[in-house]
Amino acid sequence: MARKSEEFRQLFYPDSVQKRSPSVTPSQRKKELAAFKSFKQEIENSVEGTNAVFVETPKNLAKMSEVLMEYIEPFLEGTETYEECSNLLEIAIMSWNMALVSEEKGQELLKKLFPGNSSDPEEIEDEKEVQRIVKKLIKRKLKFFAEEERFITDFKLTQNSGRFHISVASSFKM
Repeated sequence: MARKSEEFRQLFYPDSVQKRSPSVTPSQRKKELAAFKSFKQEIENSVEGTNAVFVETPKNLAKMSEVLMEYIEPFLEGTETYEECSNLLEIAIMSWNMALVSEEKGQELLKKLFPGNSSDPEEIEDEKEVQRIVKKLIKRKLKFFAEEERFITDFKLTQNSGRFHISVASSFKM
């Protein structure tokens, strides 16, 4: 797969590119921080009354948003719209989490997600393509991100001045 241009990387790697590129304006960064704070508030509200606690990424761990973007990088080509990026992220997160459970449980989940009930040839082909992507993503997780054992529990994708920004909530395996 061809390498992405710096402009393309900036669309999908706002945190990591920002460190390397001065092209992120203070206004864009402010909007990205506001999106993160909004996402954090949503997460905190959703776990209210439970034993869950929101903790920002410790200094010794990579940001899960950066890990996730590195994980999906080979699949980004041709992903240009908000909807395409959001769909890819949903499939990638599902695959990531499936790679964290036993192989037996993963197969069980695949069967539930893709029961093969359709008689429409186009739907059948679409389902097979998504299954192929899921399997590739699971293999990628196990090969390149095996040491990373955080489950991805939620994400928020925002678009600001043509750039995508992702915030990710994750938890450790119990």
